[in-house]
Amino acid sequence: MEDGTERKGLITVLFENGTDIRNQVMQFTPAGSTIAEDIAITKISYYTINGSIYYPKYLNLYTSGTNHLLFVKRLSAAGSKIQLFELHQKYKSNNTGEETVYYFITLPGSAKYETIELTSDKLVPNFDIKMSGMVADCPDLVQKIKSKKPAYNYSLVSFGPKKIEVMKRIISEYNSCR
Repeated sequence: MEDGTERKGLITVLFENGTDIRNQVMQFTPAGSTIAEDIAITKISYYTINGSIYYPKYLNLYTSGTNHLLFVKRLSAAGSKIQLFELHQKYKSNNTGEETVYYFITLPGSAKYETIELTSDKLVPNFDIKMSGMVADCPDLVQKIKSKKPAYNYSLVSFGPKKIEVMKRIISEYNSCR
């Protein structure tokens, strides 16, 4: 919880469907109880399920320019300077069971809920220029990104796994930069 306390129990969370939950409350049933209570989303710092941690973040989905406050799964280590998050969406309204995964980062000094989507105009096109500016305090990493080495660069049309691989490498090296 935002007040530093930990609560165990069951929570009902809308984190896949793109619905903005900013003004909503979550249903929480404390462990050992059958009575649900309402908790404002802004009172929840994060929640965990099977070892995965989910944080509320503003997400610009579909590059629409509209931010949605949703829970996203953290993929990077707790102490990473740059944090990497995933939003997994399942569309149950079609016969193919389409699934989409979006990825977001937060930078050192970012506002609490702020994120950057990996295909947003804050990163692509010109990933080499934009990302190198974000890690400017790490000259060796900047050089690798600016030289457009494949392991340190992606474009708007790169496949998702490539973007994640590049971002994880950048995060790892940025964390070890002195």
